[in-house]
Amino acid sequence: MERQRLIQMRGVTRQYGPDSTAGIFDVDLDIDAGEYVAIVGPSGAGKSTLLQILGLLDAPNEGSYTFAGKDLTSATEKDRDQLRAESIGFVFQASHVLPHLDALSNAALGMVPHAVPLQERSEIAYEAMNSLGIADRATYKAGVLSGGERQRLAVARALAPQPELVLADEPTGALDTASGMAVLADLERAREHGATLIVITHDEDVAARAHRVIRIVDGRIAEDTGAAESTPAAANESVAKPRKGPLRTRVADVLAESLTEVLLRGIRTAFLVLAFALGIGGLIASVGISQTAAVQINERLEAAAFDEVWISTPDYAREELEKNLAQDQHRLRQLPHVQRVTRMIQLPTESTGLYRMEPGDVNVSGGLQIIAVDDQFFETQDLTLGKEHTADLFGMPAVTSVAVVGLDAHEALQLPGSEAGGTVVVGGHRLTVVDSFTTGERRPGLNNAVLVPLSLAPQLHLGQPQLVMRTDKGFPAALAEAVPMQLNAADPGSYRVQTVADLRNLRMGVSTDLDALVGIMAATLLILAAVSASTSMYLTVLSRAPEIALRRALGTTRKGIAARFVTEGVMIGFIGGAVGALAGVLGVVAVSAAQGWKPQVEPWLVPVGLGLGVVAGLVSSVVPAFIASKQPPSNAL
Repeated sequence: MERQRLIQMRGVTRQYGPDSTAGIFDVDLDIDAGEYVAIVGPSGAGKSTLLQILGLLDAPNEGSYTFAGKDLTSATEKDRDQLRAESIGFVFQASHVLPHLDALSNAALGMVPHAVPLQERSEIAYEAMNSLGIADRATYKAGVLSGGERQRLAVARALAPQPELVLADEPTGALDTASGMAVLADLERAREHGATLIVITHDEDVAARAHRVIRIVDGRIAEDTGAAESTPAAANESVAKPRKGPLRTRVADVLAESLTEVLLRGIRTAFLVLAFALGIGGLIASVGISQTAAVQINERLEAAAFDEVWISTPDYAREELEKNLAQDQHRLRQLPHVQRVTRMIQLPTESTGLYRMEPGDVNVSGGLQIIAVDDQFFETQDLTLGKEHTADLFGMPAVTSVAVVGLDAHEALQLPGSEAGGTVVVGGHRLTVVDSFTTGERRPGLNNAVLVPLSLAPQLHLGQPQLVMRTDKGFPAALAEAVPMQLNAADPGSYRVQTVADLRNLRMGVSTDLDALVGIMAATLLILAAVSASTSMYLTVLSRAPEIALRRALGTTRKGIAARFVTEGVMIGFIGGAVGALAGVLGVVAVSAAQGWKPQVEPWLVPVGLGLGVVAGLVSSVVPAFIASKQPPSNAL
């Protein structure tokens, strides 16, 4: 029976550089369908280069190559990928099985570029394994198989798609004699289905099994025994090729394989997820905490009910301080809609000095406030004293040796009792702690304050004198305009007036700046996470180079390789986004609980966190995916 021509080469040259002697030169070769050919020759003779050209893993510099009637002289890389996937099976000296996948998935790998439906793919792969006697290893991880079993698995992977041409590069080189002969017998079964078998070998015993031997020396065909007249033709069984699946199968394959990589490479995935989670969690937590803090400030300002006016007075001389402040207080009380006016001076803690004297010395001035106040201060600022008449002491000019403390200050000074007791020294003056107070919503920051009588202020390091005016609700703005003229018509500019509304504007400005700072910090974290992930994925590409080359040799396109790495990046980014979003929200809740705040987490923060994770994963995978897609299929050899 006349055979059909499968391979025709004319003047094929593949030279690696103009002065290189490596490669093949001016090769003319005809191989018919169904032949069993052995290619032999010394190391460096060009056998592997010829195999690369035959298997469309590389393209010649010169000459023509026709495969199954198709002229491949001007074929694109995509054309070669498709033809490899449809018509050529490879068995390499290194089995290149993927150790983290089970044996059945490895055997089916050659059908993935065809997008063969999963069920059909598994059945065909199982039959191929069964015909080679390794079906009982179908569920085993390929990494635990013996060397002979892995090589037979590689044969099953090559034969399962029913290729027209099977190329084997030193298939027995790494095996003992018995295992090697068994693998050869397995390869020879490919001819039962009409396949052409070409084996590259150093072993003359292996070559002797072929019906035709081609010897390569210095890149040229030195000897070709030709197909013997008595060579038995390959069986001409009609074996249907696996049917190609739809696009959705290709998409499902990419998703499934990417998810498998993400799950099986657990340690790498965990570190990448952690990197993304830190960036996204930091972003969500910082935004949430910023919003929560802003709400708390708002609520405290609301607690003032827009009924306060703060006035900073000129720097009065010490001897005139009490008199001038009392005059200012009296003048302000004459204004309509004024309920109360109090005088106060915030004293510089460090220069004034504060420590507990009895019982025992404790110097804890850092972090505490010292404020000189009059008797109206407690009611004006909604402070609750432990004793009923304590405030009256602060209205007596002769009383200068007492102090009251907030709850935090009481604890910091380690004072005895829950209210009164102990002696503190303020600016060298011994003061008896006669009471403690609790704050309301208006001034929670006073909990760390030590309050002393205003009459003591002239004897201490002076701070900025102030008056605080409580008004009927809704009148601070109008009264603020009248205050300077009321206090000193001749020099109204010597007084500075501020309302709670002014503080609101200040808060909004500070909040905007804080949000910008938080955003920059979070974005920096996210960028660092993406760079870290990209570096890790690049290292993964390097470690998976044999797998990438194998997939390319089996017909997976550059786009298919890139799609897998991009999908892995997106999946890891999504998981990192989810973990980061959860961690960020929990962080906001934890900080709020510690501060006694009501947490504020915008509903859009979680989906934004997920979206940022996906985008960061996508961006971080682009460069590694591009590098992976550039891996040449010839690296599989």
